[in-house]
Amino acid sequence: VYNGSVWVKEGYLHEPETATNLIADSIVTSSNWDVVGSSITENVSGITSPDGGEVYSKIVEDSTTGVHYVSRSASIASVGCYSVFVKDAGDSRFVILRTNGSGGDSYIIGDPTDGSVTEVGSDVISSGSVDYGSGNYRFWFTYDSTLNDVTGYILGVSNSATPSSGLPSYAGDGTSGVYVWGAQLEAGSVPTSHVPTAGSTVTRAADTLTLP
Repeated sequence: VYNGSVWVKEGYLHEPETATNLIADSIVTSSNWDVVGSSITENVSGITSPDGGEVYSKIVEDSTTGVHYVSRSASIASVGCYSVFVKDAGDSRFVILRTNGSGGDSYIIGDPTDGSVTEVGSDVISSGSVDYGSGNYRFWFTYDSTLNDVTGYILGVSNSATPSSGLPSYAGDGTSGVYVWGAQLEAGSVPTSHVPTAGSTVTRAADTLTLP
């Protein structure tokens, strides 16, 4: 509907196809995600996710010089879409979404203050962000997993919107980072509605709509 200045989505979201979140733990925790050059603060109080819960985690860079990220193993043998919800932590830091493996250049860097995608890897097919309101943005990109040997999926922190690498090395300050929640990997070219997972992959059934 038109709200007087822009077109906005209203009403019923209908998902006509099934979707499986292949990341077994969609909430980022130190017990389920591998941590490199950073730490994870879980269930940050007062930081509300799009589903109304206080389940955002903060990826905090450590004070070493190097890369700062967390990663989770998953696999897909087709065109895949990787997405995560992000919220600005007020630290002038950017979020990195990328595949992890040999070869290929599949990543995006996003600005959590306005939802803009500031850098895109050469192997990315399409990318973008969705504004969920209240400072919540869902960043996503689509790639072809057959182009490289993907072993996992990374959420990283960057001190630059356009670094020289999709996973830059820099001296962290030990406190800065970004809020992340709802990591999802699914087959297809666009992100569908979030499928929560907690220890195993989950499949959402297709919606059926009957009009009497």
